[in-house]
Amino acid sequence: MYCPIVDDALIYAYLGYDPDYLKLSVGTVLQWLALQDMFAETRFKIFDFEIIDTIAPVCQELSA
Repeated sequence: MYCPIVDDALIYAYLGYDPDYLKLSVGTVLQWLALQDMFAETRFKIFDFEIIDTIAPVCQELSA
C-alpha cells in the first residue's frame, strides 16, 4: 500500500494485487489496519480514496 502525504491528508495511491491471495482479502485487511493506525496517530485528518476511478476497470474485469 502506497499513500503519499499531502498536507494533512494521506492519498490512497496504490495497493498491490496478487491473484493467488484473492480469497483471503489481504488488501481489505491491509486497508483496515492502515486506517486504524492513521486514526490512532491523529496526525492526518483525511484519507483520500482517489484511486477508485483508476481501479474501476480492474474491478469490472474481475467481476466478469
